[in-house]
Amino acid sequence: MAELLDEFDRRNSLLSGINYNHANIRISGFLDWLESQPKTRQILDDLRNKISVTNLLKDSTRFNPPNASTPEEVASVGIFFMEKAREGKEIFHICYNHGVTPSYTTSEVQAYLDELMERFIIPTVDYIRTCLGEITESVKADNLISQTFTQLKTASFGKQYPSTSEYLGKIEKELAKTDENGAWFNIGNLCRETLKAFALELQSVLDITALGEIKEADVKGILRYLLKQLKGNGRFEETLERLLVSVWDHAQSVLHRQTTTKSQASRLFLWTALAIYEFAYLIDQRTEHQHEHE
Repeated sequence: MAELLDEFDRRNSLLSGINYNHANIRISGFLDWLESQPKTRQILDDLRNKISVTNLLKDSTRFNPPNASTPEEVASVGIFFMEKAREGKEIFHICYNHGVTPSYTTSEVQAYLDELMERFIIPTVDYIRTCLGEITESVKADNLISQTFTQLKTASFGKQYPSTSEYLGKIEKELAKTDENGAWFNIGNLCRETLKAFALELQSVLDITALGEIKEADVKGILRYLLKQLKGNGRFEETLERLLVSVWDHAQSVLHRQTTTKSQASRLFLWTALAIYEFAYLIDQRTEHQHEHE
């Protein structure tokens, strides 16, 4: 995706300060490229399906510009003008016939092109660029989530944390059910039991047998204590501690809220899995570091 964004920016730069002699060919080339890429083609198709350009242009005359107000509407009209340029329509006539004219009287085609670029083409390109950036961020998040669950299902994780792994599997099976109106608040209890199991198994992994004055039922206190044993992680340790505590507290609230939806239960499971993954990853990193210095 990063390569696609770079290529998008490279091709977009060809439209900067464009001269009317090159307008049709460059706009046409950019639109052709947008339609040749699956991601950008999808953005264009979504706009075409979502917005009726016909309605936006029905009152458009040489005295009235297109009635476009939202970013999506402006982009839809922009695509329409780009298509007209690709068809070989003269820029002057495209602008003049749809009221995209300078605020002063002139017959210079460049002035009309500049107006078209400023009002519609540049906002259209910016809109597509924004959508593309959002897709990129979404892909990054999806990859992170996928990586997290992949690691939690490995044989090595299951060997170190068998009970935790079993609970995570149970929750995943529950969430795989298609009944949207199930008793989803029960996921809160399963997430709590998962964190309990994880806290117990962490003691074995870290070879910690004494927890001082911390009570066995104080899962938050145990996780805090165990996390502090991984010294030297500074602000990351503080952030992870807050995440673990927040997940536990949220699981408590979900457990006592019978109106919990499947979507809310799924998010709780995701946060629980992420917190466990980050803690386990921290331990793995420490172990690797110790082996490097042996």
